[in-house]
Parts: sequence; structure tokens; C-alpha cells
Amino acid sequence: MSDKPSFRRNRLSHAILSTLAATAVSSPAGAQIEEVIVTATKRAESTQDIPVSVSALQGDDLRELRVNTFDDYVRFLPNVVIMGTGPGQSEIYMRGAATEQSKNTLSTVQGSSPAVALYLDEQPVSFGGRNLDVYAADLNRVEALPGPQGTLFGASSQSGTLRLITNKPQVGEFDAGIELDFSLTNGGDENNAQQAFVNVPVTDDLAVRVVAYHDRQGGWIDNIANDPDNGGYSPSIQVINRNDISAAPVNPNSDFEAADNSELVEDDFNDARYLGGRVSLAYEPGENWSILAQHTRQSLDADGVFAYDPTLDHRSDTNRFQPDTNEDDFGLTTLTLNGRMEMLDFIYTVGYLDREVEAQVDYTGYTNGGGYQVYYLCPGGVRSGMDSPATTCYDPQGYYREDTDSTRFTQEFRVSTSADNRARVTAGVFFDEQTTHGIGAFGYAATRTPDDPDGTWPALGLIGDAREGANAPERLSGKQLDSPPYAFSPEINFVNDFTRKTEQLALFGQLDFDLTPTVTASFGARWYDVDFDFKGTTNSSFLCKFADDGCDRDPLKGDSNFNNNVSGRLRALGAGTPEALNAYFGDGGAAVLADIEAGRLKVDNLDNDGVLNESDVIFRGSLDWKATDDVLVFATFGQGFRQPVTNRNAARAANSSDGPYENYRVPAVAVTDKMDNYELGVKADLLDRTLRVNATGYYSDISNLQVSRFDPSNVAFLVFIENVGDAEIWGLDTDFQWLPTPALTIAGGFSLVDSELTKINEQLQGISVPKGSELPFSPDFSGNIRMRYDFETAFMGGSGGYFSGGLSYTGESKSGLAGSAHFVENTTMLVRGRGSGLKIADEGGEFVGGNCGSVGNVVRCPNGRYVQDDYVLLDLAAGIETQTWRAELYVDNVTNKRAQINIDTLQFTPTVVTNRPRTVGMRFSWLYD
Repeated sequence: MSDKPSFRRNRLSHAILSTLAATAVSSPAGAQIEEVIVTATKRAESTQDIPVSVSALQGDDLRELRVNTFDDYVRFLPNVVIMGTGPGQSEIYMRGAATEQSKNTLSTVQGSSPAVALYLDEQPVSFGGRNLDVYAADLNRVEALPGPQGTLFGASSQSGTLRLITNKPQVGEFDAGIELDFSLTNGGDENNAQQAFVNVPVTDDLAVRVVAYHDRQGGWIDNIANDPDNGGYSPSIQVINRNDISAAPVNPNSDFEAADNSELVEDDFNDARYLGGRVSLAYEPGENWSILAQHTRQSLDADGVFAYDPTLDHRSDTNRFQPDTNEDDFGLTTLTLNGRMEMLDFIYTVGYLDREVEAQVDYTGYTNGGGYQVYYLCPGGVRSGMDSPATTCYDPQGYYREDTDSTRFTQEFRVSTSADNRARVTAGVFFDEQTTHGIGAFGYAATRTPDDPDGTWPALGLIGDAREGANAPERLSGKQLDSPPYAFSPEINFVNDFTRKTEQLALFGQLDFDLTPTVTASFGARWYDVDFDFKGTTNSSFLCKFADDGCDRDPLKGDSNFNNNVSGRLRALGAGTPEALNAYFGDGGAAVLADIEAGRLKVDNLDNDGVLNESDVIFRGSLDWKATDDVLVFATFGQGFRQPVTNRNAARAANSSDGPYENYRVPAVAVTDKMDNYELGVKADLLDRTLRVNATGYYSDISNLQVSRFDPSNVAFLVFIENVGDAEIWGLDTDFQWLPTPALTIAGGFSLVDSELTKINEQLQGISVPKGSELPFSPDFSGNIRMRYDFETAFMGGSGGYFSGGLSYTGESKSGLAGSAHFVENTTMLVRGRGSGLKIADEGGEFVGGNCGSVGNVVRCPNGRYVQDDYVLLDLAAGIETQTWRAELYVDNVTNKRAQINIDTLQFTPTVVTNRPRTVGMRFSWLYD
């Protein structure tokens, strides 16, 4: 059946759904809520008949709720949150199971797998830190499956799965439509979007569907001129002397070159554009056979940043000193074969995803609080044994430039017995191969000093594991080189060059058995085997200018200041022999071996080729009772997991030896973190199916919670992953829909979450927040209520009109797991001359690694986190429609609320990622009839 826009139907409009709305609304004549068919169990079943908490926004609802991009998918789901810094740079969390990624600037090089899996039709398309931002053009529905889905959907379905289901070609039916949207944002630029589709029946058993879209989203953040006297950026000698632990100090009377952003001053500079399309071919050679081939291509271009600086005067102002750009292109090709042989249904699906990201981030603020400011800004202070401190500090501007190519090849074959059987079986095999080639270059303007504008530091030469292939493109190298060694322009003096590869094989199955006509028991299991291979190097040249031997060292050997050969490092640790460790770590090999033998440094499952391997089995079970035709009660146990990873700086000793850093080494392996989840739920259609109420209570236990850490002052200047400890989550999800009259729809939902860290890794005491603290980014309460009223009208030839409105509330939450807010706030005072004004929640104890006192060797601050304030958003719309067209006026964010979506502290002073201000627009849709 074709999924046509809702104004083709003679029905009560059901567009305004709750945050957890799971269904559509039937025609006004029946005034009943109709069932919605989903494939959450990898069978086509009604949401009300399966023992799974599932929410589904259908195609009509997605259009009428103006759902277009990644941020919009989760807006109507209170148990789902999204954290990130802009389009294509976000992470999904469900039911409070949030940690903290390494930020999008480095997550493609070193980052945990996501805890929530993202699917486009049958294909997993998840990426840590940079989830695929698929535009919602011609979608049939979005399915949100909170809670572990690991047995059926595999790794990264630890705390949930989000599935985007596209409309498929319809054989024997011609269909076409267009939609135009134009809007103005308060204090910002204009927005416009266009999309169209056509469905062509080529023959009686062959059809083609083509979709195309373009969405230009205007900006609203202003990059204003830097004014150090009015909250602007001003590098501070105090900051440098206070935090630098690795070099000679800087003379407090030294000159400090100011940062100038005059060439980049621009209003509304954070614009984004989505451009793409999809071609689908469906062939149905017989009643029990079908073949579907699809290709999706999308280009996302975003400029600027989507955050404001809270120290500046307006909630739309920021200071940026280098261009911020993000180009994110992907192509996904899939083939799906459905068939039936005897009593078995089977499906084979194969997909190939190719994604390229080219991005640049202004990295000027990094020198605010790291431990290496002297290296970057005051190069006279880095020479070992200097009798006098540096006297000149140069231009603090810097940037990070990234070029990443990722591919993902997946195959799945599964069989199912008839849904009419008392015992029903689904079983399959799954194969997944992911490869990411990433290179990131850090450039610093201070390298080009006024008396040496061309830079005399030797340019970076060999990078990457040259014997296995390096990844450096010409765009980053600055020279026309097509083979290693690559050379870089002088201001680039730090480069990451890595290849990550994951291979996974899994067998899965589920048995559903009807114990009685109303009671069903289900049992599922998944065996998986994962290989994680991490190769490459990190090289730097910022010490070369003052080193006695320059940069003439072998980047394929040793743990020097000039390179980090990760391939050799992991091989040595995997072998674990004195010979291998001494060959790589030199004199430090004996200490590394002692830590391995004492259990302080774990190298479990790490082979002597540096590949990490793990295999295990996870389980799922449920019992459901159909109390009446309209009431289902169920209890479920499920498990989910994220795969283990290895670290670039594995076994490296911490720079600091204070407190928890004493005898600390970067973990070689961050082991799998697992979730055990218990649910009790009810799904009920009441009052002659005019009221639907669904509720699910749950308890989740997470062991070995993975978290990314960026601690350049105390540990190492590279991001790494470690297991912070254990956590537990109690929660309740509810949603309802009510049709009090044929003309009125009321819907709503809310989510309650109570999370707690129950165990903290001993070596993270005083770094992370303490035991008993709540997990980040997850409000204790969130929810909304929405209404729509339909009426008849002849205005402009319309056959019906409507008014709609929605009010949503998101409670306050904590930012991150590190208790560093007081340290960041103190740094903000020194750099900006004023505080951020953001709320800080004290967690108790001290944060080891900051200095909130006077200049000196004190390295402690109170342990605290920034609080992301609660907020309310209101949307209104009115429209008229006929059988073939619809016109609508709408106002999003009526009160012009600037919500604190995410407080980002990556560069040691906070910025606040916020939502789009009040936007007034109109849409016109037309459908062929």
C-alpha cells in the first residue's frame, strides 16, 4: 500500500503526536486509533501486540510535525536525547544511558562505538560522534526502540535502536508530489526547502521511485569582532604559567600577540545545506518474491558554529578566529531479496556505505587550559635546560583540519516461520565490516613568527604507518605528493594518521511460543565475534625547532616526543614479551611488563599482531499476556553491548604523578560495556479505542561503562577511552493519545529517569564525578502535550482546515562526566575577563587536574559540572487542505527560547549549543491525483 500524504485521506488529522506517540489516528467517522505496523521484532507486527517498547512516527506525522533533520527525529521522543555541536556532529542517547564522547573533532579517529544504533531500512549506519544525519525525505516512518536490542540488532544497540524506514516503489501505481517551504528566523537568515518524489510503474511487476530534496537552513549565530575589554578572547600569561607542566615558564612581562578575527566577522554565519536524493527499483516476479535495489546520496555542507559564547552580551554571539566548516557526503547502496519457500520466509540484504567528511574547526581556544601552551605560543620556553623563561608569545590562533573516509559493508540472511504457527522462529547470520581512514592536522599560527614568517621548523615528513599505507591527502599536505612520505606546510605541526577496522560475525535467533491462546513466551540469543584493528601514527614537529637532533628520528619505532607509532605499540603489548616490550618502549619496557603481570595494565584478548578480539553471547527473554483484545501486559529481560576498543597511547605513563595519576598508565584496552535491562509494561486501547495509553517501567544495570577522556595536562595529549565504572538507571516511559471528539486530537507523553554511578574506577577518583552522581545529558523529567483541531472550510477552495499546537518540556541535566566545571570557569575568568554565568552543580570532593587558586603548583578545584537548564518550547500551526494540496502557516519556538542543548568545554572555556530562535514560515504541498 502506498503511503500518501495525509490530506488525501478522509480522516481526522493525527499529525500532532506526543513525544512518544506510537500510532496514527483513523478516520473521523470511526473516531478510533488505528494500529501501526512496525518491524521492531524483524517481523511485521502491530505496535500494540509486541512485548517491546516502541514508538513510531509515520510519514504523515513526520511531514505535519515538520521533521526534516537528525535533531528533529528525537524531538518528539522524551526518552531520547541528542548531544552534539551541529548538523552531522551528534550522538544519540536513550533512557539516560549517556556517557561522553571525545567530541566530534576527534571521534572518527578515536571514539567509542555509539550506544544507540541507527538504521536506514535494513542497514546499520551508526558512527561514533558523527552519526549519519539522514534527511527525512519520503520516509514511511521512524521507529524508536528504547532499551537493549542487541540480540536482533547487534553491537551499538546497547540502550536502544533508531530506525528510519523509507517509502518503497509501488508496482502498478503512478504517484508524484512536491513540497515547498519558506521561513524566516528571528535575528537570522531566511530558510527554504524543496522536495519531490515520483513513483513510476514501468511494467506490471516493475516500479521505480525517485526522490530529490534540497534544504538551505539560514544561520542565526553572529561571529562578532573580538574585544578583550568586553568579554572577548585574550590569551593570558597567568593561564600559561599556571597550567604548563612540561616546559620552562613564560616571563610574566613578556609580550603576547593578540588574536584578530576581523576578516571573519559575519552575521548569521552558521548556515547549513542538505542536498540529496534516492532512487529505488522494485521488482516482483511472483507472488512470494520481491527484489528491492536502492541508492541514496546526500551532501551536507555546514559553516560556522551552532553555539554562542555565554561571556558575550547576546545569546547569538561568538568569537571564532579560523573558518569552521563541515562537508559530510555519503552514498548508500542496498539490495534486498524477499522470498518464501515452503513454510519459510527468508530475506537477504546487503549494503555498502561510503562516507567522506572534510571538516575544519577553529582550535584557538585549546591553548586556554591545556598543558602545552608554551609549545604552541611561546616556543622560546620549550628548550630543555633553558636558564631563562620565554619572553615572547605569538599569535594564539590555531585550527584542526580533518579528512576522513569511512566504508561499511554489511550482509544479513535470516529466515522466519509462519506468523500463524504456535511456535515461531526467526534466525539469521550477520556480517559487518567497517573501515575508517582518518587524518587530522593541527595548525598553529605561532609557528610562523614575525621574524620567521615562512617557519623554520622542519615540516612534518613521514606520517602514518608507511609500511602499511598512509592516508594523507593532498588537501592537507600542502604539496603535490601522491605517495608517502608526505610533507606538510610549516604551520601544521601535529598530525594524526590512522586506520580503524572492525569485522564482526554474528549468529542470532528468537523463538516465540504461545503457552496459551493469550500468553506467549519469547527467548532470543546472539553470538558475536569481533575483531578491532587500529593502525597508524601520531607525529609532531613542534619540538623540532629547538631539538639538538631536529626531527631526524624513525617514526616507526619508539615512544619519542616526535611520534607515536600505534601499530608497533599495540603489537608489542599484544606480544607481551620482554623482547617485544623492550624493542618498542626501550628502558621503559620492564616497567610496562611489571604492570601487565601485576594486572594494573590489562592486555586481554590483544593478539601479537595488535588486533583486539572478543566473542560472547547475549540473551533476551520476555513473557506477555493478552489480558483482553485491547490490553497487553509484558515483562522483558534484554542485554546490549558496545564493542571493546584499543587506545592510541596504550600503556603510556601519565605526565602527572599527583594523586590518582600516581602510577597511572593509559589503558591498552577499554573492554566491552554491557547493559542488563528489566522491563514491565502495559499497552492498552480504551474507551472504544479512542484512548491509547502505553507505559513501561525499567531498570538498567551497566557494567564497565566506556567513556572518552581528553586530559592533556595530566595524562597525555591524545584522547583515549577507558572504563569509568558501573551505573544503574531506573525509569518510566509513558505516552497517550485521546480522541475526545471527532474533530479534536490530544496526545502527550513523558519520561522519568533516575540514573546513578554505582562504582568508579579507582584511578578515576578525583577526575570523574564521584560515586552516586547521575549520568550526564539525561533530564529527570521530560514530556509534552500536543493538540490538533480540525474543521470544515471552503476558504480558498479548501475542504478542511486545522489548528495545532504543541508544548514540550525538557528538564535540566548535567554536562559530561568529568568534574571540571570550576576549573573551566576559572580559566574563563582569566581568558575572558568575566565568568560564563552558567550554573554549576557541586558534586563533592575535588577535581584533580585544575587550578582554582593563585599561580603555582596547586592543581585542584572543587568537583563540579555545568548544569544545562530546563526549557519549554511552543509551536503553533494553521492550515487548509483539499484532496490534492495543502497550505500551512506555522510558528516554531513561539516564545523565542534559547535552550541550552549542550554545554561544550572541549577548549577549556564553555560554549552553549542552542536551538533555532523563533521561526515563522509557510509550506505548500501538492500531490498528483
